[in-house]
Amino acid sequence: MRTIKYRAWSKKFKKMRRVSLLGSKRFKVWSDNRWYPINDKFVVMQSIGLLDNKDKDIYEGDVVVMPNGEVKSVWWERQGFFIGSNPARQYAPYELEVWSNIYEKPNLVK
Repeated sequence: MRTIKYRAWSKKFKKMRRVSLLGSKRFKVWSDNRWYPINDKFVVMQSIGLLDNKDKDIYEGDVVVMPNGEVKSVWWERQGFFIGSNPARQYAPYELEVWSNIYEKPNLVK
């Protein structure tokens, strides 16, 4: 069974922050040297359960480079995680490379 990991984008500081899950759906974010409850100042993202070719977790909101050089974003819909228009489950671990994310570099993916 895999560990579900989260991260959060701080809208105020424009940086990714560490997230801790406290019980059922209670998140806290580490920012500015203290823990904050999740609110509308943060965007929470979940790991999709795959590692990239540099052993880095891939999260929803990431921008990844495909084996053929295409750049695609990772996103969630009711059916699960997608990379571009394809389900994430069709990709093997270590096949992709995380390049950035849609918050730090929104112009990478249209």
